[in-house]
Amino acid sequence: MVLKRLALLALMASTGGCYEYRSVRPADAALDTRVRATISASKVEDLASVLPEATPTVTGRLLERTPDYVMLEVPIYDPTAGMSREALHNRIKIGIDDLVSLQTRTLSKWKTGVAVGVIVAAASSTWLVL
Repeated sequence: MVLKRLALLALMASTGGCYEYRSVRPADAALDTRVRATISASKVEDLASVLPEATPTVTGRLLERTPDYVMLEVPIYDPTAGMSREALHNRIKIGIDDLVSLQTRTLSKWKTGVAVGVIVAAASSTWLVL
């Protein structure tokens, strides 16, 4: 029974990951990846009408990039969905002049390895005690 629990814990640990954001030029960003954009204050004001919680940092999926703009699919939420938060998405266009920085989300192998190692060590010590 204990071995089954430890195996389940190890499986859960191996499926998780630690991510980090790295700066990238808009022209080099891969399409259909998760990105975080920092935008100008004037663009935040413009987005307030389409994004309920407009902030200088917008996280979404990169749909399109041109020399003039980037197009992101940004999650928004439906407040009328009751207790669950149904995910809705809105597409926003950010001009290159309004884009302060763009970062892509990547898996950090080092951080993930440390996290998995700590979980496996904790599970192993638990198994030895039992």
